[in-house]
Amino acid sequence: MPDNGEKTEKATPHRLKKAREEGQFPAAREFVSGVQFFAYVSLAGAYFPQWIGTVQSALRLGLRQAFTDGPAPANLAPGDLIAMMLRLANAVLRPLAMLGLAMLAVTIFFQLISTNMGFSFARLAPKFERLNAVQKLKDMPGNNLWSFFQSLVMMPVIFYLAWSMLRGRLPELMHLTMLPIVGAAAMAGLLLKDILHKAALVLIALGVVGLARERSRFGKSMRMSKFDVSEERKQTDGNPQTKSRIRRIQRDMRRRNMMKDVAKATAVVVNPTHYAVALLYEQGSMAAPQVIAKGKNYLAARIRKLAIDNQVPIIENPPLAQALYKSVEVGQEIPAHLYRAVAEILAYIFKLMSNAKPGRK
Repeated sequence: MPDNGEKTEKATPHRLKKAREEGQFPAAREFVSGVQFFAYVSLAGAYFPQWIGTVQSALRLGLRQAFTDGPAPANLAPGDLIAMMLRLANAVLRPLAMLGLAMLAVTIFFQLISTNMGFSFARLAPKFERLNAVQKLKDMPGNNLWSFFQSLVMMPVIFYLAWSMLRGRLPELMHLTMLPIVGAAAMAGLLLKDILHKAALVLIALGVVGLARERSRFGKSMRMSKFDVSEERKQTDGNPQTKSRIRRIQRDMRRRNMMKDVAKATAVVVNPTHYAVALLYEQGSMAAPQVIAKGKNYLAARIRKLAIDNQVPIIENPPLAQALYKSVEVGQEIPAHLYRAVAEILAYIFKLMSNAKPGRK
C-alpha cells in the first residue's frame, strides 16, 4: 500500500498552475479595499475643490443666462434650456465619470497584484456546492475571525486619530461658525481629508497583514504528500518503468534498421574486432560519405558478419574506426578532418571494383 502520509511537501509548479486554472489563488479583499479607499481619498482631495469650482461656475452661468432677458425662465427657448442642462451635466458628471474610471483601474490593478496576476473564468461558472448552507456555517468562524479582529483594531485607532487631530485644532473649530461658508467648508474638508488619509493607511497596513496571512493559508492548503508528488511525476513525466521500456524498444528498432542498411554500405571500417563502422558514399549524389551503421564488441561482430554475407568490403584501420565511432552518429556525414583518411579507403575500393571481372557483383 502506498504511504499517503501527511501533506508536508510544497506544491509543485504543475499543482499551482492547475489551481490557478481552476480559479484558486490567494486573494485579500481587505488589502484591495484599503488601497481603493486610499486612492479615493487622494483623488477626491486633489480633484474635488476644482470640481466644486467648476460646478459653481456652471450654475452661475446658467442662472445668468436664465434671467438675462427677463425675470422669468419662460423667456428661454427650448434649445437654450437644453444647452444649459448639457453644460451643467458636462461640468458635474464628466469629472465624476473620470474619477470612477480611475478608481476602477486602481482596483483592477491592485486586485491582480494581490492574486499574483491570477485571473480565471472558472470562478464565474456556477457551483452548487457554494449554496451548501451547512458548509457555510462551518466556515463562518474562520472567515469572520479576521474581520472581527480588524474591527477591534480599527475602531480605537480611528477614534484616536480623530481625537488627536481635533484636539490640536479645537480653537479653529470653535471659530468655524464665524467664518464664511466657503472658508468653513474648506477647513472642515481639510480636516476630514487628513483623518481619512490616516485611516486609509491603517487599512492598507491591515490589508498587507491579511494578504500575507492569505498567502500563507493558500500555501498550506496547496501542500502535497510525498505520494501525491510521486503520482504527479508519473502523470507528467511518465512511469519510469514504462519510459525505460519505450527507450529499449526504440533502441532495438534503431539497431534493426541500422543492420538492414549494412547490406548497401560501400565499405566497413573495423578495429579489427572491437569497432565496426559502415560507410555509404554514392558519387554524384552525396557531398561526403555517411555513417549508416556502427557498433562496438557484439554489434561490431554482427556488422562484420552482415558485411561478409553481402560482399561489402571490410577495411582494417583501427585509428579510423575508433575516430569514426566516437565522433560521428548514425545518419551523419563524416567530419572534414577525416575526409582524407576515408577518401584513401574509398579510392582503394573503387580501384578494386574497376579491376574486377565483369561478371563479379
